[in-house]
Amino acid sequence: MAYFGPLRLLALEVYDKLNTEGLSCSMVTGEETLEVPGAVCQSCTVEMLNDHEYFDIAVVDECQMIADPYRGHNWTRAVLGLRAEEIHLCMAPEAEDIVVQMIKRCGDQYRVVRHKRNTLADHGEKPYNLKQDLKRAMPSLCFQNQCWPWQLPGERGNPLQRYLRKPASRHQA
Repeated sequence: MAYFGPLRLLALEVYDKLNTEGLSCSMVTGEETLEVPGAVCQSCTVEMLNDHEYFDIAVVDECQMIADPYRGHNWTRAVLGLRAEEIHLCMAPEAEDIVVQMIKRCGDQYRVVRHKRNTLADHGEKPYNLKQDLKRAMPSLCFQNQCWPWQLPGERGNPLQRYLRKPASRHQA
């Protein structure tokens, strides 16, 4: 099983979740590689897709990024070149037409499954103004359903330390 997403933080979230649930998972991003001996899963950024590897199941997240002028080619490569028995392409509804057209042109079989969003997107009570609100509010990093207060480098107890540290493991070019 393999997960391919746009961000190191997403790959790390999948890596953490699977390993916490007892399913051994390795992680490969452009910044670091965390190999788990005997891993049955891998969580990667989409740029790290090894198109020579075969998977039983693969998940490619945020396929709407296919329209990105700088990174979209990586999602195109994943959609057209991923070798797996079953591939799940997760995307915003706006990207469905282009991805379906790509699959049709390859002559592959597909099935569209639409899922209901289980969490409400909360955009706050009023629009956030960076110039005004940053002075009054403590900066924070929000990802998925979690937020962490942002602290300056060197401050003790930085909850982001794990996510912001320079990786100690070997690097991928």
